[in-house]
Amino acid sequence: MSITVKDILYQDRWLAGLPALAREDVINAAQIKTIPNHTVIFQQEDTHKAFYGLLMGYIDIGKITVEGQETQLTRLSPVQWFGEMSFLDHAPRTHNATSRGDVTLAVIAGSDMTRLLATHNSFYTALVQLVCQHTRLLYRAVDDFMQMSPERMLARRVLELWEAAGGSDQIRCSQDELARLVGVSRQSINRILGRWEDRRVIERAYRTLIVRDIQTLENILKNEGRKHCCDYS
Repeated sequence: MSITVKDILYQDRWLAGLPALAREDVINAAQIKTIPNHTVIFQQEDTHKAFYGLLMGYIDIGKITVEGQETQLTRLSPVQWFGEMSFLDHAPRTHNATSRGDVTLAVIAGSDMTRLLATHNSFYTALVQLVCQHTRLLYRAVDDFMQMSPERMLARRVLELWEAAGGSDQIRCSQDELARLVGVSRQSINRILGRWEDRRVIERAYRTLIVRDIQTLENILKNEGRKHCCDYS
C-alpha cells in the first residue's frame, strides 16, 4: 500500500511531539501544495504569510549579499519544517527559500498559525524548540566554516546530499550549487572534484555527481586538520 501525504504528516517526528489534539489541529490546518522547480517560496524581507513543512523534494535556503551575489546556507530535505521564526518575533524573513525539483509542501496559513498559537501552548513551545534546533544547526555551520578546509566542507555537503537522496549513488546538484553550499568559488569546487575523480571517489555528469566511494568521503570528513587561507579562491 502506498504512503499518502497525510501518512507522512502523521509519521512526522516533530508533529509526534505534540499532544494528540494539537497535532490533529495542525494537520487539519495544513494545505497540501505541489510546487514546481525553481519557485521562490518566500524572499528575505517578506512578511510572514505561512509556515511550511517540506514533505517531498528539496528547498534551498539562501540570500542575496550586499554585492548582489547569491549565497546558499543549506538545502532542506524531507521531512523538515521551516519559516517558523517570523511567527515568533514578527520580523521579516531573513533568507530566501526556493524549490529544487518538484516539491510537495504542507502549508499552514498565517491566520491558522495565529489561531494555533493562541489555542495550543504546546504548539508555541514546539515552535520555540524548532527555532533552537535550527539555531544549533546554524552554529554548527559557522563552526564548520571557521574550522574546516573547503575539501572537508565539500565532503560533508556531498554526504548530506547523499543521505537526503536515500543513499542513491546519483546526486542531482550542479557545481555552482555546491560552491554556494560550501561558500567558495566554482573553480575551487572544480579542482576538488577533479582530484576526487582521479581517485575514483566520484564521477561527474551533467548537473550530477555519481558517488563511487562513500568511505573515502567519510574519511575526508573525519580529517581534523584546520583550513589554510590558500584553500580559498
